[in-house]
Amino acid sequence: MTEMKKVNDMAAEQAAGGFAGVDYVHDLNHFVYRTVINLPAGTCLQMQVTPNGKFMSQMYNQGDAIFVHDTFWENGYLLAFRNGVYGFVDAKYVG
Repeated sequence: MTEMKKVNDMAAEQAAGGFAGVDYVHDLNHFVYRTVINLPAGTCLQMQVTPNGKFMSQMYNQGDAIFVHDTFWENGYLLAFRNGVYGFVDAKYVG
């Protein structure tokens, strides 16, 4: 029943002109799990709004799994996804 409601909501939104589909950058089919590595002792990897930008509340510790886009990156930062939120993480800490 929930799936049917999602399909109906998407069809209604598309008919109203508000749904354009998921773009390549935000399509979760292009995301893969990697591992947080090489963090300096006592630090964490924190998602940022933009590359080298404002920090967000999502944080990762050494060895954590991180869900990142498999090919999209910007200025040395990977696009990550966690708990419904997209943000950038420093690629040198993702293996």
